[in-house]
Amino acid sequence: MSAIWNPFVASTVTLRTSLSPDACAERLGQHVKVSMEGAPRSRKPLAGRVTPEAFAVWWRSDYAGSIAPAARGRFESDSAGTVILVRIQMKLTGWIWVIAWTAFSLLFGCLQVARELGDLQVPAPERVAHAVEALTAPAIMLALLGAGLLISCWIHRREAGEIIETLKTSLEAEPDPDFRPLR
Repeated sequence: MSAIWNPFVASTVTLRTSLSPDACAERLGQHVKVSMEGAPRSRKPLAGRVTPEAFAVWWRSDYAGSIAPAARGRFESDSAGTVILVRIQMKLTGWIWVIAWTAFSLLFGCLQVARELGDLQVPAPERVAHAVEALTAPAIMLALLGAGLLISCWIHRREAGEIIETLKTSLEAEPDPDFRPLR
């Protein structure tokens, strides 16, 4: 399965440009809306932060997207200019949402099973059958989470490409033929 369809796997890209790291940060910063700045999306399509050493950006949209892809990277100087190491994966708020939903589903399931197994008025085989039935709701909740993640990844897959294209055009960068994975 492609990393773009799996929010738990980071995609890595290495770009190369003849610009210096400071020039890269300055140029990328021209496309990034910071904090409460009122820049139109047409002029600043990304949100996040940029420093001379690193950046963390995501595509600005009109809808909430905690599972939307975010690009984190750093600028490394070399003899020909700058190597830009980029990692794209789900934003931290997305991870928090997924963990909270999973924890709630599991807790709900455990409470349901404990309630069913604790009813001593019912014979043991029936209690086990009721406990298995009680797991239906948490299983549905986890299935909804999985379906939601796949739909969200399908919706946001274009945004990951837009982030990379913005990096390439604003930094006059090309994919590095000597790709090296992030450390």
